[in-house]
Amino acid sequence: MEALIKRRGYLKGRVTTFKNYIAKVINSFPDATQALEEVNKLELRERISTIRGAYEMYNEVQAEIDALTDDELETVQYREVFEEDYFRLIAQAEGLLMRGIATLQPPSAATNEVRDSVPVQGASAHTTHEQADPTPNVARQANQHIIFKTPGIRLPIIELPKFTGDIDEWLGFRDTFESLIHSNETIDLIQKFHYLKAALEGNAAQIIKSLEFSAANYTIAWQTICERFDNKSLLTKNHIKAIFSINLMKEESTSQIRNMIDTLNKHLRALNALGQSTEHWDALLIYLASSKLDSITAREWEKQRANGDLPTLDEFKSFLTLRANMLETLDLNKKGTYKSKQSDSIKSKSFLLKKQECVVCKEAHRLSSCPKFLQLSPQERVEALKNAKLCLNCMKPGHFIKNCKGGTCRKCSSKHNTLIHFEKPLSEQATNAVENINSSSVLCSQHRSNDYHVILSTAIVLVKDRYGKTHKARAILDPGSQSSLITNKLCDDLKLDKTEVIVNLEAINSASCQIKSKCRVKIAACYGKHEFHLSCLVIPEITGSLPNSRINVADISIPLNIKLADPRFYIPDRVDILIGADWFWNLLCVGQIKIGKSQLTMQKTKLGWIAAGPLVGSSVTSTRCHFSKSVDIHEQVAKFWELEEFSTRRVLSQEEKECELHFSQTYKRDINGRFVVSMPLKENPSVLGESYKGALRSLERLETRFRRNPVLKEQYTAFLKEYESLQHMSKVVNVSDSEIAYYMPHHCVIRNDSTTTKIRVVFNASAPTDNGISLNQIQMVGPKLQEDLFSILLRFRMYLYVVSADVEKMFRQILVDPKQRSLLRILWRANPNNPVEVFEQNVVTYGTAAAVYLAVKCLLKLAKQIEKLWPEIAKIIREDFYVDDLLTGADSIEKARDIVHKVSQVLESAGFILRKWISNQPEIIKDIPPKNQNPNVLDFNSDVQAKILGLGWQAYQDILVYTIKELPPPKVSKRQILSEVTRIFDPLGLLNPCFILARILIQKLWTLKLSWDEAIPTDLHSTWISFRKQISRLNQIKIPRNVTCKSYTRLELHGFADAAQSAYGACIYVRVVDHQNKVQVKLLCSKVRVAPLKLQTIPRLELSAALTLAELMEKVVNSLNVLNFSITYWSDSTIVLNWLQTQPSKLQVFVANRVARIQELTDYRNWRHVPTQDNPADVLSRGLFPEQLLQSDIWWHGPEFLSKPEGKWPIMPES
Repeated sequence: MEALIKRRGYLKGRVTTFKNYIAKVINSFPDATQALEEVNKLELRERISTIRGAYEMYNEVQAEIDALTDDELETVQYREVFEEDYFRLIAQAEGLLMRGIATLQPPSAATNEVRDSVPVQGASAHTTHEQADPTPNVARQANQHIIFKTPGIRLPIIELPKFTGDIDEWLGFRDTFESLIHSNETIDLIQKFHYLKAALEGNAAQIIKSLEFSAANYTIAWQTICERFDNKSLLTKNHIKAIFSINLMKEESTSQIRNMIDTLNKHLRALNALGQSTEHWDALLIYLASSKLDSITAREWEKQRANGDLPTLDEFKSFLTLRANMLETLDLNKKGTYKSKQSDSIKSKSFLLKKQECVVCKEAHRLSSCPKFLQLSPQERVEALKNAKLCLNCMKPGHFIKNCKGGTCRKCSSKHNTLIHFEKPLSEQATNAVENINSSSVLCSQHRSNDYHVILSTAIVLVKDRYGKTHKARAILDPGSQSSLITNKLCDDLKLDKTEVIVNLEAINSASCQIKSKCRVKIAACYGKHEFHLSCLVIPEITGSLPNSRINVADISIPLNIKLADPRFYIPDRVDILIGADWFWNLLCVGQIKIGKSQLTMQKTKLGWIAAGPLVGSSVTSTRCHFSKSVDIHEQVAKFWELEEFSTRRVLSQEEKECELHFSQTYKRDINGRFVVSMPLKENPSVLGESYKGALRSLERLETRFRRNPVLKEQYTAFLKEYESLQHMSKVVNVSDSEIAYYMPHHCVIRNDSTTTKIRVVFNASAPTDNGISLNQIQMVGPKLQEDLFSILLRFRMYLYVVSADVEKMFRQILVDPKQRSLLRILWRANPNNPVEVFEQNVVTYGTAAAVYLAVKCLLKLAKQIEKLWPEIAKIIREDFYVDDLLTGADSIEKARDIVHKVSQVLESAGFILRKWISNQPEIIKDIPPKNQNPNVLDFNSDVQAKILGLGWQAYQDILVYTIKELPPPKVSKRQILSEVTRIFDPLGLLNPCFILARILIQKLWTLKLSWDEAIPTDLHSTWISFRKQISRLNQIKIPRNVTCKSYTRLELHGFADAAQSAYGACIYVRVVDHQNKVQVKLLCSKVRVAPLKLQTIPRLELSAALTLAELMEKVVNSLNVLNFSITYWSDSTIVLNWLQTQPSKLQVFVANRVARIQELTDYRNWRHVPTQDNPADVLSRGLFPEQLLQSDIWWHGPEFLSKPEGKWPIMPES
């Protein structure tokens, strides 16, 4: 004891020395705004690190002193004084380090201090761009049953296994998936992608989460998964490690013996499957396994081999099997014996303590540690203290509470001992209900007992802020939560980038709240070198302080040789992070200790040892429950029929602002005018792991494919040969192991409909390195900068003369900063017999996260640079490009030719060559070289169509057409219907009367809650078959591209709104009058929505339709380059028209909100009444089959009255 006190005094002296040093620094730099010199900062950081080590040693020494002393009050007071000095000094030291930073960071950077800041060299924060992706939820709900049809035999359903990323489960999963799905040629690629996403969970699902859900990406996804887990070396190592880590048997037990047999069999089979022969391992394995046996079983085994012969592994396993069978038959019960031994072992330690008789049980221990006393209720403890004539505050004899000099209750600060504090019963406490949100799945774990205080696992971890500085945070480990969480406060303090998401966080009884952001944080263990990146949902608060109250651990014999993940797990404190099931299981290690009668369990993890489980004698007055759930596929698809939300203008996120700033500070143009850009990275590339081996495996698989398809190999080789000849990539002669590099796998996309390149090699920058981080994860994606497709197509329909072109190899005309090219490496060889060569991309690479942003930003910079010289051309470059596609026009041939000439000239100055020119007037592009014209339409008498932003356009006839391929009739299911409906591209809504029928059908299927591949009811089946038979008739529709006429004198926009019980929508027509007073009316666009499942009255749906029209008209007006025009809105609902004349404050909330929005967007004087029979939006809300749509004149040309003078238009009927 004396030695411990001396050691404690020495550590306190270290703190005093640090205190004197801090005072000296403050005297040397008296101005609070004056930054320390660099040498002072370095010394101060070193001293902080040293004093933190001293504090950790103090905690260990003080814990030993606490266990040996009976003066609890003195030890508590000493600890409080020491910790008060320590934390005050740490805060002062951190404040000195932060001086001067305010001038370099945003204003809050210097003031928002993060608790327990620690400088750690080499760590870095990490934020991953995880685009809101609807497809993972789609796949998550996909039917996972495979049914093989055999004549006359009804085989059972085969369920696909789940794969969470556990390397031990990889081989079984891979073989099953390849057999059932990957090698099954009857399954489409998109369906294979469905099955793959449905089968992946946890970390495995995260690997391919950023991939867009498409057939082309299935191969990338499967290759990426294989590259991550198909690692024979790692698999072999894991299985061998598992054998060496077989748990030691503490007692003779059937379950433990059978577990040993199963473990050996499992991992030996896996090793044999990996090509590792284990037939000569018998002696080693028997020695290893027999050393793990309990003493009785080990003795019996030695008896078996008394003859000295060398046994085989099969003989050893046979012995274990017979032993387990015998024990099972005898049903030996060792529990009583084990418990008595455990009790004896605990009692035997009591001689270390000073003899002190407990007044309750007469045993030798302090009253505060007495199990019988702790089992009493607080009221009963008070009676026991009074009967023993002990103080109610310090629980010692010789005085009463009024004269006690001890401390106060740690829960309420009143003058009584914490052990006799009691709360109100749980049933009396008020609870707040949260609106119940329907969900398809619920997962929650909760424990509540009046006899136990349940300890939840916590750990102190190191987290890194965006500036590279490391801080301490407290985390709770919760395998019952599907997602990990971080508090808003910690996220803001660390200045982490947030990504917008919409996720419902759901707890017990479906109580939920909506989460709108997430972030990625780098976490490291305080002990050792383990670190990982965690994707967290951002939430205001995770839980209250844990534990609920300070726990007396003096009687808990925690081994001194283990390092606790949270040394103060028994002291209430806030929780900053929740580590959910997405990472929890990766942290567990082999090693578990049961602590005496307390039933507390110590579990070894990569963060240190965590404590969890019940403690006898502490009643619980509140429980903790953690749960999170992602929005599922049904909620995503249900967006089809939710009521329209008001649109809001999007603002740039903090990351997008930083991306813009990065470009403006780093871009330049070389001597030839070409742009040179730097990839916007949100983390230092040093966080990337090793990627060479994965890229090599991908190349080897590609070469296997080449052996089966020599033609593909020839095309692939030619593509990369041209790539190198154009200097878009260069061979790396000297590859240094010390430099940071990233190797991208690559594959090809075959495009038979392409008029230029039939094959294109694409590069996979989403492939993870060996630590799970990919290049795309550390890149900023950048904001969306260009006009949307809808606006560009609207303008395209307004011009008399139009042109279309695209930029040749747009991404590859932009050079990448040479300093970053090592991050864009690939492996290649034209012949498998040749050595593998390393190439670096010199240009912006398709497949990298920031590629589109960088290319578009270069175009916008060009527009900015010529804005004063040619403002109209600058406007065209800024507004009429969709990535690399140009779609523009003019109302005269001369002006259109001028546009073609000037836009080409401006783009060529930066190395961008426009090609595949096409126009509805040959004269406009007659000066364009034939090689740069669209080869499909060089003959202007041809009716061959060109693709413009996904739409078919026959330039010579100047009409828009649709090409819908007839597919063989498949099995009708929810999956098949949704797949076929989403295949048809109709951005302007010209075919909406047809497709609203399909959407209504999908809504009905959703309400039936059918599985993806289940047969649908007969009536819906018949409706779909009838619709599907006619769908190819849409190929006969030919829509005039231009909706105006030459030299018109008046242009009007007419919008119509209507609603039915199943749907509501709006359509807009262009009415032009020429100088001869001839009127022409044509459909411009439409928008339709399925009515919500919650039944609404027709007037309310009509009002929603009117709002849809008002917002659609606003979008159209903002998109068109037209100056003089008039607007008229039409509705056949007199109720809605009367509402629009009413003050919103006089209406019900639902109606008032929508009326206010419509009044904001429109002028009531422009609203008119139209009879239902003359309302073309009636066609939209009720729907038409394709055959009917072809014949519907009112849909294509509007109501007949629009062709007449305004005096003959309908008027409002008298009420």
